[in-house]
Formats: sequence, C-alpha cells, structure tokens
Amino acid sequence: MVLVAKNYCEFVLMCINRHFFSSFYVSKAKTYYLHLMGCPVSLYVYDLSKGLARLCSHGFLGQHIDGVWHTSVVVYGREFFYGSMGIESCPPSGTILGQPDEEVGLGDTEIPFEMFQEYLSQMGNDGFRGEKYSLFEHNCNTFSLEVSQFLTGKSIPSYITELPSVVLGTPLGQIIKDMMESINVTSATNENNTTYN
Repeated sequence: MVLVAKNYCEFVLMCINRHFFSSFYVSKAKTYYLHLMGCPVSLYVYDLSKGLARLCSHGFLGQHIDGVWHTSVVVYGREFFYGSMGIESCPPSGTILGQPDEEVGLGDTEIPFEMFQEYLSQMGNDGFRGEKYSLFEHNCNTFSLEVSQFLTGKSIPSYITELPSVVLGTPLGQIIKDMMESINVTSATNENNTTYN
C-alpha cells in the first residue's frame, strides 16, 4: 500500500508513525512546520443510529433528528475521542465505527503536538476520566468541542452539541437515555492506540 500525504504536516506525521527519522529531527521539523503553516484539524462525525434516527425519529420522539452523533477530532495523524474508557486515540477511522459519515474541517492549529499531549493528559486526569462519561451530559461531543476550541478557537456544529437537550426534551427521551448509555465506542484493535488517563 502506498500512502500519500496531503501536506507537509501529514508527511512528517507519516514519517513519525513509520519511524523513518530520529525523534529529535522529527520533533524539530514538526515544530518548525506548525509554526509556519499549522496542522489541519478535522471533526469526524458518525451516526450511531446508522440512518435510523432520520427515518424513525419523528414517529418515536415526535420530533425529527438526523442522527445520533458521535464525534472525534483528527489532528497530527491521529483520531482522538472520549468514551467510557476515557480519552483515547487511534489511527484515523480506526475505531469500531470505521469511516465517518461526515468530515468537518475545523481549521489549522499551531499548537505543538507535545503541548497537545500535555493538554490531553491534564484533561484525562481531570474532567474526562472514563467514569465521568455520560452519554447525554458529558460525552464525546463535549470532548470534541473542548479540543476544537483549544486547537483552533472554533466550536463544532451546534446540531451536534444541542442534540442531547432536543432528545431529552421529548416524552421518550429518558427511555432512550437509559438504553443508549450502554453503548461504548472503542478502537477496533488495541494496536497503535493511546489512552490519556
């Protein structure tokens, strides 16, 4: 398989993942590149209902919703997400959900990778430990929003962040909450995964 980098940042990150260069030179090159150009940041959006929410939500909830959203942030060649295991990362599209239903560009970041790792470690030790996960109140979308604001100063789309209050505002919202809280998103394999707890 031939991997093609979309930009210099991806090239450097591919080299890191393949161990082509010593870490000293890669770190210097990455810091220099991020200072000049920034690294792209994307939001991966997955519909956990696989289209059923769009088809059935009005009949069940009395209100139309397009999906049951799980999000993650893709930056530095990794996909970062939060669930009941805490903050984790894997190669892009490496979760059990596979390819995202939508990819939203959030802009570029000039935050060095090492600073981002420190930020994630602090988040994992504070408010984003696994036991604090709550599908409707403190979830992957809460995490993606905070990470996006840290990296780019931008928010994620409101249709994602407002979904819990929309669902909980319906008669069946509490029943759905109880059922959905048993879902856990993890990496597809334990290979190349990182946990920030």
